[in-house]
Amino acid sequence: MSENFITFNLVDPQKFSLAQLRVEAAIMLNVPLERIQEVKCWVYQLWVKIEGVGGKFISYRCLSIWKQKAIAAIKNCQTQVKLGQFASLIRNEISKFGRYYDRETIREFRLVWKERLDALATEAEVEAEAEAEAETVRSPQEEIAINWKNGWLAILPYCANLEFLQRSGEEIKRQSQQFLDFPDLLADLRIVWQQQKQKLDRIVS
Repeated sequence: MSENFITFNLVDPQKFSLAQLRVEAAIMLNVPLERIQEVKCWVYQLWVKIEGVGGKFISYRCLSIWKQKAIAAIKNCQTQVKLGQFASLIRNEISKFGRYYDRETIREFRLVWKERLDALATEAEVEAEAEAEAETVRSPQEEIAINWKNGWLAILPYCANLEFLQRSGEEIKRQSQQFLDFPDLLADLRIVWQQQKQKLDRIVS
C-alpha cells in the first residue's frame, strides 16, 4: 500500500485541536456550533455528533487544519532526502484523495515543496562553502598580505586625481615585492587601480 500523509506521520489527526475541529465541522456541515455535541478523531476520518441528527463522518482532508499541518510539515522538513519522500506523498495524496482537495490546495502543496527544496539546496551550498573555508588554513604571511590588499582596496577609490593615483600605484608596486607569492591578491589590486584610472580619465576628458 502506498504511503500517504497519515501513514507517513506527516500529519497526525490525533494531535489536532478539538476546539478547532468543532468549529470547522460546524462550518462544513452548515450547522450552528452549539449543535456540535462531540467530535472524535478516528484514524482516517473525523466523527461528528450533531444534536438532533446523530453521527456523521468527515474526511480530515476537507478541513483547513489538515492543509495547515501538511504545509507546516513540508516547510519544516530538514533534509533533501526526506523532502524527496514528501514529493511521493504529495503525488499519492493527489492520486488517491484528489476529490477532497481543491486546485488551490494542490497548487500550494507543490509550491511550498519547491520553495523548501530551493531553500535546502541554498543551505547546503552555504554549508559546503563554510566547510571549505574552515578547512583553508592561511599562513601568517598570507593573513598579512590579505590585510595589506584590503587596506589599499579601501584607499584607491578615494584617489581624487591622477597624480595621487599614480603615486599610490608606485607605492603599491614597491610594497608588493614582499607579497610576490600571492599573485591573485596583486591582480585584484591592479584591477581596482585600473578601474579608478579609467574613472579619472573620463572626468579629465
